[in-house]
Amino acid sequence: MTRSAGLLALSLLLVACEVDFGRKPIVDPGISRRIAERRAAINENSQSPADWLALADLYFEGEQYFEAADAYTRAEGLGAPKGAIHGGLANTYLKLGYYQVAVERLRTCFQVDRNQPMCLFALGSVLESNSTEASLADARRAYLHFLAVAPDHPRAAYVKSAIDQINVRIGPADPNEPIGVGPNGPASRPASQPAAPPPATSGPEGIPGHGDGTDAEEVGELNPYGQAIAKALEASRNNDIPAAQEAYREALRIRPNDPSARAGLAETHFARGEIDAAVKEIAGAYDEHPEDPQVRWIFGLVMLQAKQRQKEAFEAWESLVEEYPQIANQLGIPARLEAAKRFMKP
Repeated sequence: MTRSAGLLALSLLLVACEVDFGRKPIVDPGISRRIAERRAAINENSQSPADWLALADLYFEGEQYFEAADAYTRAEGLGAPKGAIHGGLANTYLKLGYYQVAVERLRTCFQVDRNQPMCLFALGSVLESNSTEASLADARRAYLHFLAVAPDHPRAAYVKSAIDQINVRIGPADPNEPIGVGPNGPASRPASQPAAPPPATSGPEGIPGHGDGTDAEEVGELNPYGQAIAKALEASRNNDIPAAQEAYREALRIRPNDPSARAGLAETHFARGEIDAAVKEIAGAYDEHPEDPQVRWIFGLVMLQAKQRQKEAFEAWESLVEEYPQIANQLGIPARLEAAKRFMKP
């Protein structure tokens, strides 16, 4: 993914995570003021990578994750420090539930800077969410590494609390346990401990505690629903639409009426020219989950093509323009709306 517009396109669906997209965060007034100040600075100099990175961090702090993803991407395009970008996007994608993309950012981050605090924070969060004793131990190592390199970081207090909770669950850490982490394991691995095997050439590189990324332990495949969605995404990447359809149906057998899976299935029908099936699927998803941005995007796409429920389709897209203007612009929604309205029957 090269643009954060992909966050609303269904090439990157939610994986193994419930996300309340409909809830608009109540931003702290202080953060809102700082966001306004940073945006004013950007209006003066829109090519400043430092300002875009600072704005992205503020959006993340204010729980405005779509806006954060967009700002991080702008900062990346302008040449902001790679480690900070990878760390920011990894944590943002985790908050949005895009585990696989977050893991890709983490792998790259540890190749660039294995001491980047927010990459260590994201890695700890991923490992902690898996809940097995081995993953919790790896999460603790990541968090301890975080504290070692950034003891005064704003998230240090949270990390210390997370370590305390892990200690309660699996017992305290061995004081001689290495704390460093990186693409292939602890940075301070004893000389007698063999290095992790190289990643498989046909698949993604592994990260600590999660194998080589080719089996069911891969981050992002934390439950059967996540595995089904992962299969759908892989099939879509390979342009195997029938396989993607079956994977989305599998996801729906696990979570009936799940909005993301229904939107994904509707999109596959749309891609195959099965307009009636696409209309039926996305209409049901929209009626149940009109607040979901992915559902709104596909609802507009399908209904305007089918010339059905056009007024609602316009309203769905207009709400995306209002709530997520930067992403909507990148998806071309304003231009699509303008063009569609010219041909709308009175």
